Formats: sequence, structure tokens, C-alpha cells
Amino acid sequence: LMWDATMHLSVWKCPSIWGAALWIRSSVSEERRVRVWAEKPDSLVNFHTGTWHNGLKLELLRAFCASLREDTLVVAVDGYDVIVTGGRGRIANRIQQLLERHPGRVVASADQTFYFRGPDEACVGAHYPAGAQPYRFLNSGGLAGRAGDLEKVAARALRDAEGWDGVSDQTLLHRRFLAEAAPCDGEGVRRNPCGPDVPCAARTLALDHFQELFGNTGGRAFLRDFGVVGGVLRNALTDTLPSFLHCPGERRFRAEFDRLAALGLPGVASCGDGAAAAGDPG
Repeated sequence: LMWDATMHLSVWKCPSIWGAALWIRSSVSEERRVRVWAEKPDSLVNFHTGTWHNGLKLELLRAFCASLREDTLVVAVDGYDVIVTGGRGRIANRIQQLLERHPGRVVASADQTFYFRGPDEACVGAHYPAGAQPYRFLNSGGLAGRAGDLEKVAARALRDAEGWDGVSDQTLLHRRFLAEAAPCDGEGVRRNPCGPDVPCAARTLALDHFQELFGNTGGRAFLRDFGVVGGVLRNALTDTLPSFLHCPGERRFRAEFDRLAALGLPGVASCGDGAAAAGDPG
């Protein structure tokens, strides 16, 4: 697996576990230039070069998934504040298990924090669907599903959001998740309390409320839900073994990664200054 400071997309095609990656390298220039490479087993190509803007993550996800077979398993995670704790086989198996329970959907990470940027924040927060506590809210730092389904979710989120440029990808997916959760009426429409109504089609998003695939400390950074048992990351609150751990927050991820390194989590080495280096243990 390969990732850097901004975003990482990995894909697998079972049972052969065919692998590919899309990764972003950002510039420190004032123009916020970025270069994106697409890596497959036999090639490394320049996928995108341009200026960074909010929403680019979903644009890249949509374009990359469109280049794959629709049934290819894909997992997309953020970069510098995420560690990978499971091997490819375990990750692929866990995604397939989640998709058996949520066929045709994209499974998103979940955390305790409702992070939203937009004038409809109060409305969306007030009408947000109930979910398993404490990991109730969607976090766009982890997405998994079939390439065809991920492409459609990204495309719809971008299409449905008028003037989406400048809005975070998480805000766009929050809006989509809320719209799809509204009940269908007799006219075949879901009445969205905070935006445009949507047809009563099958829902496209599901949340990993129990952190079976995506561990996430959002809103709970100091509660230490995570430990290490036999060298494996464990969420003690849900009794699950997630294959990724996302620790949102510029400094919080360093402290949590250091704590887990001290507990013996393989592939995470303390840098000795409050930072940590992460690697894939297999």
C-alpha cells in the first residue's frame, strides 16, 4: 500500500488481490498546485495536475473508479492521519462482508463528530438520521465499495450540490446521506427537509457504525477507545478489529499513533517528538 499527506485510494480485485493506487502529492506553493499519480501493477501515470480545491477528492475518486471494472473492490482513505493495520486479504474480506449486508452501497467511516461546512449546517444536523452511538455521523476519510457504486456516489454528490466548489467532500456526502434517509411518499419521492427532493431509488450510502473496517477517533480523541491485543488494533467499545485507523486533527493523530506504537501495534514507529511513522504490516 502507498499513501502520502493528502489522500490514498487503493483497489483490489478478488480473489487475485490485484492492486492499484491513486495518490496525491501537494505542493507548498501559494498556488496550491497538486500532482496526482495513478499506479497499477504495470504502470505509473500522471493522472492529474492542477490547483487543489475542495471537491477535487470526489472528482478524482469518480474519474479513477471510472477507469476500473465496475465490480472492482475499492477503498479510499485520507493520508497523513491514517494508518493501515490490516493486510490486503483481511481488508478485502471485511469489505465483502459489509457489502453483503449493504448490497449496492458505499460504506463510509463513522465518528462522533458532525463536521459540516455550509449555511444548511443547523438543518442537516437537526434532521440527521439516528444511528448507533457514539459513531453516528459520516466521515468521508474512509469510503469502501465497488468501483461502479463509488463512481455513482461521487458523481451524484457533485451533481446535486449547486456551486459545490469550495464545499468539503464531507459536507457533500452528509447532504446526500440525509436526502436518501428521508422516507418515500406516495408520489415516489424522498422529501428532503434541507434541500432538493430525490427519487425513491435504493440508498447508496451506509455507515460503518461499529467500526468494523474504519476505526475513527473523531470527537473521542482523548477517550482511548482503541488498544492493541496480540499485535492487532482493537476497538474496545465495539469489540471490533478495524483495518484502518483515522485520527482527525493536526496534532491528535501524532499522540494517538505514539500511544499505539508504545502498546506494540506493528508497523507504527514513534518518531520520538510526538510524531509517528506508519507502515503497512502486511
